[in-house]
Amino acid sequence: MGKSLVADYDSGGLYVKDAMLLLKKDKNLSLKYLLGIINSRLLTYYYQKFFITIDVLKNALLSLPIIPLDLSSPTEKAKYEKMVNLVERMMELNKRLAKAQTPQKKKI
Repeated sequence: MGKSLVADYDSGGLYVKDAMLLLKKDKNLSLKYLLGIINSRLLTYYYQKFFITIDVLKNALLSLPIIPLDLSSPTEKAKYEKMVNLVERMMELNKRLAKAQTPQKKKI
């Protein structure tokens, strides 16, 4: 536990230990979008400034200022797609980093 927001994405239905909040999949919204928002430095900063507990609490997460997007708007849909693409890229890079065997490959 700590005073930092950390979220992860499980696409394989793996065992989850110490999970605080699990969300149902929404057919219109990728959880990867929410993952990007929760793991952002901006939301972590907000959480650290406005919540005084050491633990990341469910009610605090639910009260974070995450504005729902109107995906019928081309501008908001573009922002949504960019966030999802960035999260997918980070997930792929983290997989490659985990497989890297040498310090040189970890820098690539």
